[in-house]
Amino acid sequence: MMLERYVRIRGAIKRVDAVYDPMPKPAAHRRIVALVESLKIFKHCVQEAAGGGSIDEIRAASIRQDY
Repeated sequence: MMLERYVRIRGAIKRVDAVYDPMPKPAAHRRIVALVESLKIFKHCVQEAAGGGSIDEIRAASIRQDY
């Protein structure tokens, strides 16, 4: 997802002068990070409802995806 990619590479983006100006302000960045976290939880809840396993299995899967 595009927002996840933005959150992951934001630190590198800040080092490029040409891209630094159009970057979201810190408050907007916090909202984007909160939205991405909310979407991750929602995705796992949908997976759980579809019979994807227990909450612990889903959390373990999400941790593996992050790394």
